[in-house]
Amino acid sequence: MKPLKVLIYLLVLSLVVDANAQILQFSQYYASPITAGPSFAGMTYGGRFSLNYRNQWPTINTASEYQTYAVSGDYYLPRFSAGVGGGLIRDAAGPGKLGLTKAVGMFNRDFKMAKIHLRPGIQFSYSQRSLDVTKLRWIDQLDFYSDDGYSTEISTLGINSTEKTQYIDATASFLIFAEKYWVGFTGDNLMRQDQSVLPSSAAYLDRKYSFYGGFKFRATKKKKRTRHGEDVTITFLYENYGFADQLNIGSYYTTYPLTLGFWMRGIPVVEKPDSSVAVQSGTFKFLVNNVDAAIFMVGYKMGQTTIGFSYDLSVGPLLARSGGSSEISVVYTFASRAKFKKRKRKGMVPCPGF
Repeated sequence: MKPLKVLIYLLVLSLVVDANAQILQFSQYYASPITAGPSFAGMTYGGRFSLNYRNQWPTINTASEYQTYAVSGDYYLPRFSAGVGGGLIRDAAGPGKLGLTKAVGMFNRDFKMAKIHLRPGIQFSYSQRSLDVTKLRWIDQLDFYSDDGYSTEISTLGINSTEKTQYIDATASFLIFAEKYWVGFTGDNLMRQDQSVLPSSAAYLDRKYSFYGGFKFRATKKKKRTRHGEDVTITFLYENYGFADQLNIGSYYTTYPLTLGFWMRGIPVVEKPDSSVAVQSGTFKFLVNNVDAAIFMVGYKMGQTTIGFSYDLSVGPLLARSGGSSEISVVYTFASRAKFKKRKRKGMVPCPGF
């Protein structure tokens, strides 16, 4: 490996780790309420348990370097018109296993005005970040004469342990919905805590803002009303995190018990240059192309259980190198009381189940 390539690679890696760390992201956005926002707790007007697993970029290095797990439960309290929930998230990324373990608790209230529901929510979380620095390569391990640019000797910089840090953070959201549409906003990392795992440096979290919404309509026109018709849902998700932003557009087609979905993630709001490393005024600048992936989804409902599978087909330079990303979700719902088993879906968020 050429010396310049090694230096550029290390610089870009340090920028990405320091500025972005890990951005938790599930393609099946609505199957994980603890990452979508606290306003989605109790959205089934009963109880719900959700399991989510994501394996990202399996061929970048090894198949298990980028993985995310989430388990959550939420419940609707009809007496108080409130939704409550909680869960755990575990995320690991890269050869140093830059890790995040996060415990979440959330609460919202539902206010009804005519046929419109207003649902503000709040969420608090406790996070622990960790990094196994013994699995990383350091400046004193560079060897320009070896095949991969590194020596096998242990670093003498004294950084030979697993570093950890903990912090508490908050998330707020606001959701407006009716029988056929929804629109909402989530603000994450509101306390902007220091997430650095190295005691000699600071890396404050950027706030993450998400805007989302959609519209659902019946695809078949029949004189006789049926409980399960053919529905089409058009939805969007816009996210802003630090210097990065993405606009995602998706659609779902449902004919019970099957749902098919397609998303295009990373449609740029403002045109940006392709991914590259550019030298400007003697400094390196990392430029990102927002067009990320085409996402294909399929879901199947069996009674009270919905199973979803999605595959992210990487677009651009990662197409032939990343192996895409696979994601599985299992969601089990149940009614809070007997009368909710008989009631119609009126008053429920019309967004997809995954």
